[in-house]
Formats: sequence, structure tokens, C-alpha cells
Amino acid sequence: MTADAALERASALLDLQRPQEALTHLQRAFSATPDVPQLHCLAALAFLQLDDPGQALTAAGAAVRLSPEQEWGHRICAVALIKLGRATDARRAALEAARLAPELATTHIVLASALQASGDHAGAVAAARHAVALDPDDAATHSTLGEVLFEQDRPAEAIPAYEHALRLDPEDADTLNNLAVARLRAYQRAGTAEQFEAVARLDPRHEIARHNLLHTGPAGRSFVYRRFSTLAAVVAILMLAAEPAAFLTFTVIALSFEGVRALEVRRLSAPTRQLLADDRRARRFRPLRWDWSWPLRLRPWWWIAIEHVIREARRSHRRRRDPGAGMRY
Repeated sequence: MTADAALERASALLDLQRPQEALTHLQRAFSATPDVPQLHCLAALAFLQLDDPGQALTAAGAAVRLSPEQEWGHRICAVALIKLGRATDARRAALEAARLAPELATTHIVLASALQASGDHAGAVAAARHAVALDPDDAATHSTLGEVLFEQDRPAEAIPAYEHALRLDPEDADTLNNLAVARLRAYQRAGTAEQFEAVARLDPRHEIARHNLLHTGPAGRSFVYRRFSTLAAVVAILMLAAEPAAFLTFTVIALSFEGVRALEVRRLSAPTRQLLADDRRARRFRPLRWDWSWPLRLRPWWWIAIEHVIREARRSHRRRRDPGAGMRY
């Protein structure tokens, strides 16, 4: 297989999220033309899709050695280094990619992620905004800006960036999920359950969206009410012989929680109710699958107030430490 044919075939397979097949074609091409840097770059992308950043770094490093003047290898090295937790090396590689191709929005997208990983919050926002300025019609630039702002605990500012990205690419499941999470963090809860459900329809394998759907809103509260009703029922049984009056009281409490839970479940769509039932069956008698954070899902007003005070204190501390963190670039 020629290098050009392997590049075309591997690119198509990577677009289809079939990295193992792409690697098979690339390996055949390596035996004939091992000195083509683009082949190594595509192999690195395939390893990234396989969630193997170590192998991706090795392949991208080979591309850099073969062609150090091309930004592609440096950029993929930066991505792999971010995933490996080597933020300083990732920053260095991303800066080199941006130096070699300052006109490409993609290099600044990676640079924003690398700067964010290294703790340079102001630089990350600046790089993300520069990527948007270079290619305002690319959904990835707006989505990256939203991710950077969200990671800096600025969900209200991240929301418009995610919304702009979705206007450009309405079927981006990751961005839609991130938008719903940002809206929850910004206390804009209306419609978030529907957004998580839309993500699950766009990508049924999106485990994060499925988890968010089942553990927020009515579905999440149904878990909480079921646990409280079970606890009240257990206490009622224990009180049956010693305190008949207490038995009746806790029985009423258990039935009340079950009634509220049933009302919450009725608010769910049929597909979400089915997901909820499947998840409950998967957890039954399997403690390792249980979520022990369930008491916090009710999030009463006092909990939200305390969380808001803590968040504002962190923002004030960050502004004092970095006066440019709140500026727009």
C-alpha cells in the first residue's frame, strides 16, 4: 500500500472512530515508507482514540524527529502530554506548534488546553479567544473557550460559548452535555434534563451524559426518595414490637417518600424511565455500583447558599492573585 493511499484510508477510518483498523493500514504503509511523518501523526491520532497517550506520544515524537518544521507533530505531542499529566512539557510543545503555524486556530485550541493544564488561566483564556478570532465559524474554537472558562469556575461565561458552538454544530454531543452541566453549575436548571436526554439520543454510548441524566433532576431525586423511603421502612420494622406508634409514623413517612418518588418518575419521558429501571436493576445487590453521594442530590437551599459563598470566595482569591483572570481577551 502506498503512503498516500494509507493516509487517505486511515483518515477515513479515524473519522469513523475505527482506530484499530486505521492502525492496521498504517502498519502496512510503515513497512514500505517508514519516513513519512504524516503516517506517524495519524498513528498518534489513532492511539489517542484508543486512549493510549503513551503510544500516541511515541508516534508523534517520531513525526517531530522526521519533520520538526511541521506543527502537526508538535500539536499531537502536546495533546498526548496533557493526557499524561506532563503539563510543562505539553505547554512547550503547544507553544512550538503555535509558533510554527500561528494562523491555524487548531494550534491555539491545543495551546489553550496546555496553558490551562499548566495553571496559566489568563493565558488559556487568551489563547482560546484568539482561536475564536482566527476561525469564528469553527464550533471547536467556541467549545474550547467554554471548556476553559468552565474549568476556571466561570460557568455563566462558559454558557454563551457552548451555545455558540451548538449553533454551529447542533449534533455535538459533548458540547451539549457540557452546556447542560454549566447551566446546572450556574443554577439555570430548567431544561437541563431534556438536554442530557438529547445527548443520550445523539450518542447512546455517551456514559457521562447517561450518568448526568440519571443523577440530576427528577431521575436523580427519585433515587434519593427511594433511599429515604427504604430507610424509613427499615426503622418502622425495627420499631414494630417495641413502639407501635413509632411503627405507624415511620410507615407513613416511608409511604410519603414513595409517593413523592412516583410523582418524580412520572415527570420523566418513557426512554428515561427505561434507563432508570435498567440502572436500578444493575445496582441491585451490587454495592460497588452504588453511588454513596445520593444524600447530597436534594441540594436544599442552605446547601446551595453555602456552595455559592465558597465559590465566590474562590473567585475573589483568584482575582486577587491574578488581576487579569476576569478580563475578556
